[in-house]
Amino acid sequence: MSELPKQWERLSLVDAGMQAQTGFASGAHNRTGGGVIHLRPMNITRSGVLDLADVKYVEDDTDRRVQFGDVLFNNTNSPALVGKTALVTVTEPLAFSNHMTRLRFPANRVDPHFMAHQLQYLWAVGYFKEICSNHVNQASVATKRLGAVEVVLPPLDVQQRIVAILEDHLSRLDAGCIALSTLITRSSAWKRSLLMALLATTEQPSAAAERSPVHRVTALGEVADVINGDRGKNYPSRDAYVNKGIPFVNAGHLTDGRVSLEAMNYISEDCFALLSNGKLQAGDLLFCLRGSLGKVAVVDNIDKGAIASSLAIVRPKNGVSSQYLLLYLQSDLAAAEIRRYDNGTAQPNLSAADLRKFRVPVPAVEEQARIVSAFATSSDNCSRAVDQCHHALRLADSLRRSLLTAAFSGQLSKERSLV
Repeated sequence: MSELPKQWERLSLVDAGMQAQTGFASGAHNRTGGGVIHLRPMNITRSGVLDLADVKYVEDDTDRRVQFGDVLFNNTNSPALVGKTALVTVTEPLAFSNHMTRLRFPANRVDPHFMAHQLQYLWAVGYFKEICSNHVNQASVATKRLGAVEVVLPPLDVQQRIVAILEDHLSRLDAGCIALSTLITRSSAWKRSLLMALLATTEQPSAAAERSPVHRVTALGEVADVINGDRGKNYPSRDAYVNKGIPFVNAGHLTDGRVSLEAMNYISEDCFALLSNGKLQAGDLLFCLRGSLGKVAVVDNIDKGAIASSLAIVRPKNGVSSQYLLLYLQSDLAAAEIRRYDNGTAQPNLSAADLRKFRVPVPAVEEQARIVSAFATSSDNCSRAVDQCHHALRLADSLRRSLLTAAFSGQLSKERSLV
């Protein structure tokens, strides 16, 4: 345990003057604004911020409220989340559930911002996970146990100076994290937009048309065979699965445009021989007709196999590449066709006949290859950028912990600028 600066104390929350009040349970919530907001564990983020984006209301006449400047502690949650803490920064009085504990401290001794940061830091380093009581599907930190938690307490003016430095650094760190998270979120939309630009076939400027010659827009059934799985009496049941044999692929095996062999089901050669339809080969595309409607993958790691009844095989004919059709079936063009032919039932589904009608832009073979190559290069660059964003977020999390460690060991108050 490191030595604290002079005039700093190490003491329990009770000795720091903690006054604790748990909230109340309610089964009569509403989302129409009737009554008062009833805070729940999900209203405290992992960053220790009170989030009112998703709130429920409750009719309540008691005075059990949190107000501006209170510290709100999540006393019951999963072991990983119990102990999340936030400072109440809204002026409107709010009710809170029995899974939350309101903490108040003497104003002449404890800055609530300082204490909220410190308790959130203890959660971030896993302290509350270590001391919580585990129950069925949840964990808790009782008020008595919370009161015994040891914290550090410098003089009030030092607490306030530390809070000012912390919030200056953390606000900039948070802004950077928000920007990184936004880039990650937008990367998928960017890839879809790029793909649509590469597949664009109408209203092109003449120069673009020369670079992207489209021979025709035609039905998928004209450029590929669409083959159903065998749905007859020989369809393999689970009892027919074997440990090693012929892959029997279902929608769950389609992952990121490829067929995953993890948790693959297998059938025997004899069972495979009985099937009259739905036999796949390398270069085929597998398209989900039911359930995960529109999920698609190219077969590039299986030479022989069979498909479950929820899938269809799309087997390109001469003049159309598998990789080009994969991009098309992953694009918003195909998504529009799915919406066009979806039967609108509770479980969305298509028929193989509907899939054959999908309108597909079919450029020359050379142009198909250019589109596939251009998308692969740009998509790889985008994926690398996303990986770098995730790495930066991990570094930001480490920096956040380093800042908080410095704050509660007496180091941060000595420096005005650490980042």
